[in-house]
Amino acid sequence: MYTLTGDTRYRDFGVWLYEDFCRMPLPFPSDDLVLTNVRDRLRHFHGHAVHTVEHLRALLWADQMSGRPEIESAVQNALWKLRHYALPSGAILGDESLHGLPTPDIGYEYCTLTELLFSLTSALQKIGDSTLGDWIETLAFNAGQGARFADGRGLSYLTSDTRLAATADQPDSYSFLNGQHGRFKYSPTHEDVACCCNPNAVRFLPHYISRMWLRVAGQPALAAVTYGPCTLSTEVNGVRVIITEETDYPFSEVIRFTFAPERTVKFALYLRKPAWCEAVEIIGASAHAADGYLVVEKTWSAGDTIEVRFKTTVQVLHYPTGEYAVRRGALQYVLPIAYTLQPIRDNPLDRFHDYNVRPQHIEQVYERVWLEAAQSDYGLTFETDPVVDVQRCWEQSPVRLKTGATSLVPLGCTVLRRASFPLKKNPFNP
Repeated sequence: MYTLTGDTRYRDFGVWLYEDFCRMPLPFPSDDLVLTNVRDRLRHFHGHAVHTVEHLRALLWADQMSGRPEIESAVQNALWKLRHYALPSGAILGDESLHGLPTPDIGYEYCTLTELLFSLTSALQKIGDSTLGDWIETLAFNAGQGARFADGRGLSYLTSDTRLAATADQPDSYSFLNGQHGRFKYSPTHEDVACCCNPNAVRFLPHYISRMWLRVAGQPALAAVTYGPCTLSTEVNGVRVIITEETDYPFSEVIRFTFAPERTVKFALYLRKPAWCEAVEIIGASAHAADGYLVVEKTWSAGDTIEVRFKTTVQVLHYPTGEYAVRRGALQYVLPIAYTLQPIRDNPLDRFHDYNVRPQHIEQVYERVWLEAAQSDYGLTFETDPVVDVQRCWEQSPVRLKTGATSLVPLGCTVLRRASFPLKKNPFNP
């Protein structure tokens, strides 16, 4: 309401609400983002994961509106702490509460994925930290896609990076004592458990799309903070501007921007440089670096185009188990496991069922892939299809990492998978 009306009473009331939250007697459930608690870096988060990540937005609002230095430091603490609970897929662990280590088999909730995405986009909007754009994309293209069927007919309330099965009888920490399991199966509703994750799932990508583009405060400038095919229609310096972004991202690292202003107009274009990008080529314009962004400043005319080519290699991220996740660009790569679907509950609409998901061949569950530290790209070879079918990318990945006869594919293109791999180190340089 403050944004829409400019009435400072809404602003002041929002800050008061956060301050009133901080005045509640401690401890209480989901008190992680109370100012006293979040400022203590040695205090672990322990609340309901979805509440902890959504409360971040209140803290961000209080920081932006109050200007109090202790709240600004609390924001940095909150993000620092959250990163310690983050998995390589971008998810924050929690089944339902925050506890344990970000291991490949730890559960995370779809509601938490949605609220985390919303909060991270809010944080990026308010503090401009380009590394948050990397986290947002990682979350959207890996954990978010890997927790649902590609056709949208069902999702798992609780998911994990490594998932060898997804069945209704698998317990989680919340259900273990009462025996009312069901969060790991696939369902279009999950109404027998709690019907929160499924409706929240349809908010997931809209949150991503809504803040792909932002304005840069205090200057005539637009910022592409996350990437994907889209069209932006906006106004800069009183001139209507349409920017078309064409790309197969995240399955390609090539992005083409076409500009169509009503008349020539000068403004700066900020392009987030992903942290995984080792080099970048911009065709059609020159750019300079600024705090994690590439900035193109020019007078734009209708028909102007620039093409951005991010260059990357295979990278690995550590799991607490001693094994490693494989990343290339914005995508995490996993070993897919063929699966069978067992309908266990029908729903009123045809083709919508609750499913147990089990491996088709039990020997696949025990298959291992060794990463070679002494070889370039850890012994993996990147392959891509000559033609990308954008309508089926999540069902049939157009990219893969090959080692011998084995292929790793993006996590978001799988239902069952192994996400962590041992690293064979050079014995002469351990």
